[in-house]
Amino acid sequence: MANGWDHNHETDQVRAPLCRLHNTAIGALGDTPDALRAAADWLEDADMGFTYTEALSAYYAEWHSTH
Repeated sequence: MANGWDHNHETDQVRAPLCRLHNTAIGALGDTPDALRAAADWLEDADMGFTYTEALSAYYAEWHSTH
């Protein structure tokens, strides 16, 4: 459900109604198609071969060894 308006920050022209979550995400990526494509590529291609839980465990083990 659209609850906001997306607009071009340079021209101030309204693009379309858009939900706040998606509008915020687009804005966080600088309103650039290249940044959005890079984010999509990342989601499709990134896989480090371990789970989130494994990554956190390794991070905390390393942190504890240095503090």
